[in-house]
Amino acid sequence: MWVPIRSFGFALWAWLASAESFDRVVVVIDGSVVTASDVALETELLLLDPSPYWSQERPPLDRVVDTLLLRGAAGDVAVYQPDEALVSTRFEQLRTRVPADQWKTWLETVGQDEESLRAVLRRRLIVERFLVRNTTTSVESREWSDECRALVERLRAASRIRVVPPVPREE
Repeated sequence: MWVPIRSFGFALWAWLASAESFDRVVVVIDGSVVTASDVALETELLLLDPSPYWSQERPPLDRVVDTLLLRGAAGDVAVYQPDEALVSTRFEQLRTRVPADQWKTWLETVGQDEESLRAVLRRRLIVERFLVRNTTTSVESREWSDECRALVERLRAASRIRVVPPVPREE
């Protein structure tokens, strides 16, 4: 009976050894995982999906962690949920920022298809709506960014965040 398991183990090992790349876990937040591809996508989206909340002042990894914490705080409360028209508008705005002949290549590069990219944009919209409803200053003011940062810092303090160091490569 152990022969099939051993064969399966070998087949799994062979498949893993032949894979070109793996997505590395970089942070674990209260049991949720942030991968290197999440951070790479955030870097791309900062340029292509401008938002008053996603500032270039914060490193991409911090923005991904903040987004995950804020999305968790928003929960499934209906008032934060964007309708499909808003998600579609945001998607089309992003799509126009990538040359049409490079769209599919860009999606492959960031490890997304159109459906998963819409889910990412939906998550960003939920976070933005959460922030607008849970802050007291105007979105256009500098104070709003400070208030958002303070809210995120409270969420960070209440969460267990573990950075996963890269595994050293053997030469």
